[in-house]
Amino acid sequence: MYKFGVTLIITLTNLLICSSSWAQTSERISYQAVIRNNNDALVTNTQVGMQISILQGSASGMVVYSETQTAITNTNGLVSIEVGGGVEFRTIDWGNDIYFIKTEIDPKGKANYTITGTSQLLSVPYALYAKTAENISGGFTETDPIFSAWDKDYTDLTNTPTTITIDQADAIAANTEKVGITVQQAGDITANNAKVGITTQQASDIAANNAKVGVTTNQADAIAANTEKVGITVQQASDITANNAKVSITTQQASDITANNAKVGITTVQTNAIAANTAKISYPAADKIKLNGIEVGAQANVKADWNATAGDALILNKPTIPAAADGSETKVTAGNNVSVTGTGTTGNPYVINSTDGVMPFAEFYALMPGDNTATVAVGAAIEFPQNGPSSGITRLSTTGFILPDIGTYMVSWQVSIDEAGQLALALDGTEITRTTVGRAALTSQITGNSLITTTSVNSTLSVVNPLGNSTALTITQNAGGANPVSASLVIMRVQ
Repeated sequence: MYKFGVTLIITLTNLLICSSSWAQTSERISYQAVIRNNNDALVTNTQVGMQISILQGSASGMVVYSETQTAITNTNGLVSIEVGGGVEFRTIDWGNDIYFIKTEIDPKGKANYTITGTSQLLSVPYALYAKTAENISGGFTETDPIFSAWDKDYTDLTNTPTTITIDQADAIAANTEKVGITVQQAGDITANNAKVGITTQQASDIAANNAKVGVTTNQADAIAANTEKVGITVQQASDITANNAKVSITTQQASDITANNAKVGITTVQTNAIAANTAKISYPAADKIKLNGIEVGAQANVKADWNATAGDALILNKPTIPAAADGSETKVTAGNNVSVTGTGTTGNPYVINSTDGVMPFAEFYALMPGDNTATVAVGAAIEFPQNGPSSGITRLSTTGFILPDIGTYMVSWQVSIDEAGQLALALDGTEITRTTVGRAALTSQITGNSLITTTSVNSTLSVVNPLGNSTALTITQNAGGANPVSASLVIMRVQ
């Protein structure tokens, strides 16, 4: 069995149109396909048989041309052929309908075609339709105009750009590159000696101002008298000088600072308070009294008192503890056949008692013939439908039995079966592998005894045909005589 992937590259070959003559069109199309086997591996360097058909109208339309070829795949599994060597190929009217190419391939190189594919021919093959240009009869009438000389002017053009007049051009030239201003404005600028944007009077004021830009002569004199104290009056400058570099404050403020001994930003009263406080930063007078009572170098040790209700020895956020135990500290819940007395105190401790003096127990059994008539499948449980003596242990079903309390139980069981097999205990559906017992011979019952411990109340116990075995078990209906044979399960709590 083979399959193939097809890559169609359909082109016209040797199509040539010259300006002065027409060349014959080569009426062939190229076809390529990639051949793969049923393992999706390339079929390389192998001869294959091919049949190519041209269908008209649809993928299942009439065959208007067909040919067969043999070709050899290359190292990439690619086969390349040219289609159209037959005479009928030239008679196809490509402009009359749509056409499809159908390929049939025999990967073994014969004519037993087992691979078929059909694809529509699109734009490329229809270049063959251009061959109809070879059949044009008669001549052509040339209608394009013939130009022998240029007889047009700029004014004959449309959509020309906006221009300026000759007068505008002259005005720009007279302006000597002073773009966007008039001749008069240019003259003013020249007379202004590069003092841009001000009048002649303003320029004179600036000159008389000795480079004191933007101020009047009076302002300049004031600045000169101010001796570089920019932006303030002579009086302000005098105040600053008398202030001895105490910037932006009055003489009174400077005196206060001097008297304050570099305690910047506070008054003399605040300074005195700090001095008297002797580095005891930001605490109230009551705290200061406490600190004054501590000797230099000593550490303050305060002994907490559980019973203190005020003062430094008071313990905050103490937990509330009852004066005596009242039984609420520990909860004890009695199970089946158990009672609890006492309050949990030293004088009256808890006491756990059995109400009937015995631990829970029970026996469940089956009698054959009658019970367990069906075989026991692998993973299924033995039925013990009959009730024997019991106290505190009950059944959930014919195969499941409830262990009411958390504790340790002694479990014994015996069952007669026809085959060699195994039995095990399961607790809450999970097999206890260490309880598995079995036999290979057919002459004895399967019996078992195990201790199991529960971790939750009301656990369910079963005797099962363990998982992993391959044989369903048949419970023996009569064993060794005419009397019914029992299968039994005995459960007793021991702790």
